[in-house]
Amino acid sequence: MKELILFAIIHEFDLMPREEVLKIVDKLSVIINQGELLVDNDLLEKGKLLRIVSSVAIGYDNLNVELMSKYGV
Repeated sequence: MKELILFAIIHEFDLMPREEVLKIVDKLSVIINQGELLVDNDLLEKGKLLRIVSSVAIGYDNLNVELMSKYGV
C-alpha cells in the first residue's frame, strides 16, 4: 500500500463545470461529485491517476461503472 503524499481540505461547494474538471483530471486520484459530473470514456482517458469516484447523490446514472472498472477506478 502506498503512503498518502498529498492531502487537501476543500471548502468550495460550487459545482465545477465539466470543462474545468477535464482540464485538471490528469492530476486527480479522487473525485467526489454530487451527481452532476458524467464519468465517461473522455474523462477516464484523461484521468490516468484516477482511482476513486464517489457520488454523494442518489443513484449513479452518471457513472459508467463497467467502464470505470476497466480503467481501474
